[in-house]
Amino acid sequence: MQDETFEQLAEKSININFGNRLTPEEHALAVQIAKEIYYDAENLSFDVRQAQVAQSDQDLQTRLNQADTAEEKVTLRNPQESFAYLQRGLEHAEAFVEQGETSAGVREPVLSLYDGITDVWTESEQIGQVIQHLPLLGLWSWTRLGQAEQKQFILRNWHNNLSISPASADFADFTAAFQALLHTFLLVWHDPQRAHRHFVSTDTLLAISESLYGLEHARENQRLSTVYRCLQDLQNSPIVQSATKVLAQQHTLAQQLHYHWQQLSLQPAAVDDLATLQKLSGWQKVRHWWTIRQLRHQIAAYQQLPPQSAIAKNDECWQRAVKQTEQALLDWLLVGIDKKLNISNALEELPMVIIGIILAHSAKEKGLLVCLETWQHTPPWQDADLLQAALTGSGWQTWLNAKEPTLQRWLDLLPKNPAVKRLNVAMSRTSFEQPELQTWLREFGAGKPEKLFAHLKSAWEIAQQQASRLAIVLGALAQPDFQGNMFARSLFNFDKCYWMFQQALAAVILGDAPLLIKQAVQTWLKAQDKSWTPGKSWTPENLTVFDTLDILKYRVSRAVSVYHPSAPPLADTVHDWAKVRLTEVLQLAKENYQGFQHLGGSKMLWQLLEQARFGLSGLSLTLPDNWEETLGKELWEALIASISLIEKGHETEGELWPLLTLWLKYFETLLPKLPSVETCQQHLRPFEVLVQPFLDPIQQRFRVLWLDKNGLVLKD
Repeated sequence: MQDETFEQLAEKSININFGNRLTPEEHALAVQIAKEIYYDAENLSFDVRQAQVAQSDQDLQTRLNQADTAEEKVTLRNPQESFAYLQRGLEHAEAFVEQGETSAGVREPVLSLYDGITDVWTESEQIGQVIQHLPLLGLWSWTRLGQAEQKQFILRNWHNNLSISPASADFADFTAAFQALLHTFLLVWHDPQRAHRHFVSTDTLLAISESLYGLEHARENQRLSTVYRCLQDLQNSPIVQSATKVLAQQHTLAQQLHYHWQQLSLQPAAVDDLATLQKLSGWQKVRHWWTIRQLRHQIAAYQQLPPQSAIAKNDECWQRAVKQTEQALLDWLLVGIDKKLNISNALEELPMVIIGIILAHSAKEKGLLVCLETWQHTPPWQDADLLQAALTGSGWQTWLNAKEPTLQRWLDLLPKNPAVKRLNVAMSRTSFEQPELQTWLREFGAGKPEKLFAHLKSAWEIAQQQASRLAIVLGALAQPDFQGNMFARSLFNFDKCYWMFQQALAAVILGDAPLLIKQAVQTWLKAQDKSWTPGKSWTPENLTVFDTLDILKYRVSRAVSVYHPSAPPLADTVHDWAKVRLTEVLQLAKENYQGFQHLGGSKMLWQLLEQARFGLSGLSLTLPDNWEETLGKELWEALIASISLIEKGHETEGELWPLLTLWLKYFETLLPKLPSVETCQQHLRPFEVLVQPFLDPIQQRFRVLWLDKNGLVLKD
């Protein structure tokens, strides 16, 4: 990479992130630090990977002896440190990818870093993590590997990576990893408000946004469809048909018994109560001997029919199907709530990890809720002495001075108590050293707490915002008869339910909010059973097949009534990219109207307006069965083919990555076809006109696409 190229990107990134807040001296220092971090990571990634493929311990020791600094020696000996160092360089590099175009000088170091970090996972036999990183590595390889100085070395690593033989589950994981890449590509590396493009055109970005939006919508619908399908399967199951047949037989026999009891002028407590016959005199028994004979015969047949509760209890397939339906309903609600609240399944951000450790440690003396109540008025990060007292006994200084201080070692040093057991930190953090966190704590120990205080204050504010959203949901789920939208803030009284907010805040800070939500949802669903039969006493043992089916239907109807999904965020993304493409097309019309018409510009405008409209109003598709495994296998094969092309010297510059082409073609066949100009025109009657009004962003005035039997015209 050339210094001037990187320095330009560094300067652009720092200007965007800091604006005019830095002095000239601070600005120059920031640029220099950025360059040093990136170059260190780039150079070290090569050394680490070379050391990892050393043929013997002697070769490895030779490379260690050749390392220029003590820091490099430590890193080469410790894969965890190499991962942290590579990750640091990668995060820095991706910041520049987000801010601007990528030149060849930028792409090659980014490729090298991705190759290095994938290699770390390969050497540690973390196949799942390798699968997660291969799409990213594949994309950067397609854009730069053919001209890279380390081409042969990276290709050798590719042969190792592609020697993995994924099972069907891994193919689904590969599809998920590819989808995650597209999310990053679309929502992080690109922005409708910025002009830069990485390897693709606006048309491609619009197509990616449509595929992801359609997929998000389909998954939402698919989960609810699964619930209804499970209910339908229960309704059509053989046991329901058998129970229906028994019920019909019981009903027929009961009618016949009721008729015979009437003939005897008796009213038994139950239709099969033979003891009632004792009320008859001897003469009556002789007179009605035939009726009594029929009665006894029918009562015997009636009593031989299996009880409805026994039918359900003794059928294992039925019990399994009921649990499957309950789980599908639970999963649908949990996924929907999780997407709405957007709370991590475990603590990932370092400032939140520190707050979680402080709270878990402090709770041993005061209790969780007392600590949080104190923090509302006097948080420990507003004063160095308070924070020092909160950390005392947590083992933080022992952890800092350890030889290999992975974050898990600090967690193991915490005195055990219920709050510490609840503490849930992501494995991606606990398994590795955290040099950034160590720097903050060392500065704090040296009497410079400002940086640590700022991070903790920001994390505390985020935690309170997340806890507010979580408390609203918990408040709704605490009411079995709740009516309305469970996410509606207006239906939650924070003053009356402050304790619930504190519970939510503790769960967010300790990282076990998903468990709290799951327990609340399960309790709420169970509570619906009593609402189904108010005032009626029953137990699971005496439930019939029909009772169980009705209860499940009632739970589903209640869940649907309180869970109100919002439009997926990607709907706005589709609309925004359609507007960007619309601007490009209209700019072409302004510069060269004849060329615009020659390219079918009016039809292009029509199509873009339809795409924007569908982005606002809805875009749905139905996913095939096992689509993730099927598509994942095709993507994997396309990845192998793309690396083979690079190895053979195929020129990739300007050519769309084959995996992306495959993804877009796959979803093109699934997404609903938007109405074309010709289709709309066929449905127009004489003298009818279809008008598409829109705001021209170039000319800043309203214009219309005018469609009638004569054709399509752009009018002012």
